Amino acid sequence: MICTMSTYEKLAIILAGVALLWSIIYAVFNEIQKWRDRKPKITVELAVVQIPGVFSGNPRLLTITVRNKGEQLSILNSINLRLSGIEKLLFINNPRSHYSFPYELKPGDSYECWILKEDLTKKLPEIERQGKIEIKAEIGDKAGGDYKSKPFLLDLSKLD
Repeated sequence: MICTMSTYEKLAIILAGVALLWSIIYAVFNEIQKWRDRKPKITVELAVVQIPGVFSGNPRLLTITVRNKGEQLSILNSINLRLSGIEKLLFINNPRSHYSFPYELKPGDSYECWILKEDLTKKLPEIERQGKIEIKAEIGDKAGGDYKSKPFLLDLSKLD
């Protein structure tokens, strides 16, 4: 007995195969997205702020804010500043903060430290202690990640 399929049955089999293939592609895509989301998503921002009552004279401070927007813990182990243009690295050994290094930055949390003008100018070459400088903050973690802020134009005269 010869089994023949109608055109509609053939079309149904083809559509079922296409739907199955689409489901497999979609599942693989979702797994790749989940894997990407598990990687640390660290953002670094620089700003100048004034915190009344914390330091005598209410000076303005350079703040570095690090946020973990990912789903995985990141262990921060260093903060440095880099002068743009000449690519000079300024090591910040003891940034002022409520926390010390290594610091566990949990998903959704942030870390903030601040630098007083006198701490910053001690690190700067003599020629760059006046006026405006462009800097970037660089954060290192134990997994070997290196996260950088956008360039920030800092007017040293406004830190007084």
